Amino acid sequence: MKKKHFIKGLVIWLMLIVLTVSCGQIRQAQKDIYKPVVTAPDGPFEPDSIHDVAGLDKENADARLSAAISPWLGVPYKFGGTTRAGVDCSGLVMNVIREARGINLRRSSIEMMREIEAIDKSQLQPGDLVFFKTGGRTGYHVGIFTGNGKFVHASTTKGVIISSLDEPYYVRHYHASGRIK
Repeated sequence: MKKKHFIKGLVIWLMLIVLTVSCGQIRQAQKDIYKPVVTAPDGPFEPDSIHDVAGLDKENADARLSAAISPWLGVPYKFGGTTRAGVDCSGLVMNVIREARGINLRRSSIEMMREIEAIDKSQLQPGDLVFFKTGGRTGYHVGIFTGNGKFVHASTTKGVIISSLDEPYYVRHYHASGRIK
């Protein structure tokens, strides 16, 4: 009986140590990964001040998009992640669009596809979404077009990066483009 309580107590004690050490490592990783937010030329983004880029000139809209993307570059990939400690493709898009445009998108790439107005790939503008069919019935990858044939996305192997739509993989798996309604 004493041996059983001793083992149970030892397991609980070890779990507490692991949790304490893990939380410290996560906080340190967040500090290491976080980069300061770059503000647009007209000042920091106020979430309630804008709900659409239609009223902004192109230069300000592009500056807000760049400022929202910048702190995410280099963040590692984490399936289901939505923070700068780790993020997946739809988590990245959801956060950047909210930061840049004040729009709350749904969480998954397939749900995001329902929130866009389909456009031809040749009509892409910075801030439009690009989708890739990666496998299965619901296997879609999403990124944000940044201009000049490039898009930002959360790569499963490289984390948040900017890639070219002309790369063979993305040409082969391209599915759709769209503008957020």
